[in-house]
Amino acid sequence: MINKLNRRKELRAELLERRRQLALQHPELGARLAEHVRAWLETQEDVFLVGFYTPIHCEPDLLPALSAWVSRKSARGLALPVVGRGKSMTYCLWRPGEELVEDVFHTKVPRVKRQAFPDLVIAPCVGFTSQGFRLGYGAGCFDRMLENPASRPKTLAVAYEACRADGLFEPAAHDIPFDWVATELGVRPVSGRSGPDQYR
Repeated sequence: MINKLNRRKELRAELLERRRQLALQHPELGARLAEHVRAWLETQEDVFLVGFYTPIHCEPDLLPALSAWVSRKSARGLALPVVGRGKSMTYCLWRPGEELVEDVFHTKVPRVKRQAFPDLVIAPCVGFTSQGFRLGYGAGCFDRMLENPASRPKTLAVAYEACRADGLFEPAAHDIPFDWVATELGVRPVSGRSGPDQYR
């Protein structure tokens, strides 16, 4: 177990540095990724409320693209994650321009807390596999939020293609695969939805 945890820790550090270099040297990749997400969302007719994130550690910034998506139809909205006691995570409604405050994880959360239940949750990844498993920061917040199949929203993992980690880590028993993965190449369905290398 210790060896597996150490390998994950080393892989996480390597991929974080890889992501940092990509973000600094090729900012156009993040913009391209965000545009793919916006275009893909336009095809999801049953998605009206999107849970996303405020970027830290050089994560791709989706806010401009998601703001554009929201502005096209009044029924659309956004929500941001708020982590509570025991690292439990819920989402709260947020509109572009509303005040944000910093939480204990140094992410930005809505100052006014209005709980929401997104149709789609977008999560940043340190690394990902073709089967939709994501390597995060190790807190397990997303896995705990998604563990109830009855209330589970659609899920989209976001990462750079260079952070694809097939064969580099084994999913833990509690890891829950995401439905789609978005990179600068496009949005790919996973978890048996179609072939692992089909982007659109």
